[in-house]
Amino acid sequence: MQIGMKINQMIAVGGGTKNPKWMQIVSDIAQRELLLGDVYGAAFGDALLAALGTGCFRGIDDITKRIQFRGSIQPNTAHSNVYQKGLSIYTRLYEQTQDLMHE
Repeated sequence: MQIGMKINQMIAVGGGTKNPKWMQIVSDIAQRELLLGDVYGAAFGDALLAALGTGCFRGIDDITKRIQFRGSIQPNTAHSNVYQKGLSIYTRLYEQTQDLMHE
């Protein structure tokens, strides 16, 4: 689904950020810089999005001012073809089994 929003960076918080290899994979798949929040509770990200949705923040910029970052991961474009091929296979598989999966 396309909504016309351009995403330049992503923010990751929670336990998964402790695994550099996993964070690199996420960045590579999305082909976006991944900022690593210095917070390990996954519910923290959920709470920030809920606060944004209820108007407690004016936008993402307000949220990023409240998070301490301990680094970032740059996407490795050389890995893009591998992930795109996998996405293509997954998409075709999902389309062919969608009804069965929903049962």
